[in-house]
Amino acid sequence: MAVAIALLAVWAGTAGAWPTGPAEDAAALTTGAAPDRATAALALAREAPERAKTALVPLLRDADPGVRLLVARWLVRHEVSAGVATAAGWVSATVPRDRNLGLSALREATALTPEARRAVERALLDGDGPTRVLAIDVLAAHPASTSGAPTSLLRALDDDEPGVRLRAVRALAATRDAKAGLALVARTTDGDRAVRNAAVEALGDLGDARAVPALLRLLADEAFEARPGAATALGRLGATSAVPTLVRLAARRPRDELARRALAALGEIATPEALAALAAAAREPTGGDDVRVAFALAGPRAFATLTHELAVGSATSVARAADALGALGDPRAVPDLVEVAARHDGASTAALAALARFD
Repeated sequence: MAVAIALLAVWAGTAGAWPTGPAEDAAALTTGAAPDRATAALALAREAPERAKTALVPLLRDADPGVRLLVARWLVRHEVSAGVATAAGWVSATVPRDRNLGLSALREATALTPEARRAVERALLDGDGPTRVLAIDVLAAHPASTSGAPTSLLRALDDDEPGVRLRAVRALAATRDAKAGLALVARTTDGDRAVRNAAVEALGDLGDARAVPALLRLLADEAFEARPGAATALGRLGATSAVPTLVRLAARRPRDELARRALAALGEIATPEALAALAAAAREPTGGDDVRVAFALAGPRAFATLTHELAVGSATSVARAADALGALGDPRAVPDLVEVAARHDGASTAALAALARFD
């Protein structure tokens, strides 16, 4: 396999400029050392791709695994049935190395054939740890045509290997399937910290509001190290029921990671209560970057709060509101910003900078 990787790097670095022609390349496929056979395969694939779809097939039986993988990946990528079938056959083998070669090749597929999908799902059930991880990667890259989370991935959440469970959590998050959300809630108490954190993050990505009660319980658990992730997930879900808790956490001083995440979540939720908490944070002497991020997440929903702050806020909050309005780019803010700029006080510079951002 090292042969294939090295040759790919060399080929990419020289733009594939091999000195031989298709005829010489085809003849070299079965002669010489493994690097020479791989070089010939790459050159033929570049110079005569249609011919390569047939000529490279015998190399799927090459003695060198690196050559076999190089050829299989190219054939699978170009939807050559012999390459896809051979890779699926390797995945069905009992030798871990062959299974992993097949899985690495199938990651290049445009779509999995039914036979290839069945082979990958079997590998996820009975392969060793590295094989199961590769199998999850293939399934994640090629979702089934039917909607919903694959049963094989749901089962992988209970795998003995933390690395497999972690890959399964991330793959299920990409399915956007509600059934996956319910299964992922259970993984928020996983014995592995990385899996717990990934499960919390995935619950926010799935967009399933049914996860909100579980995330609120986690957010209230002071012993739960993924509380910042739970705050972010609640923000992504637009969980209005979380606003009172997030307001309280955003007020933690000194402002730690949990407070920063809570503030950002309030920006994403952007209810009147949440926006009032952002305005209060803007009046504090420190934490300007955190406030800027939160208002950016609120977007146009924060317009009224920001213009009100220009009229009644402190010098610090007026400057931050002006900065946020400049980033927002709503021309309705121009008269208010002009008025602030004319004051010639500590906030006028920020107002002038905001006005400069308008066309």
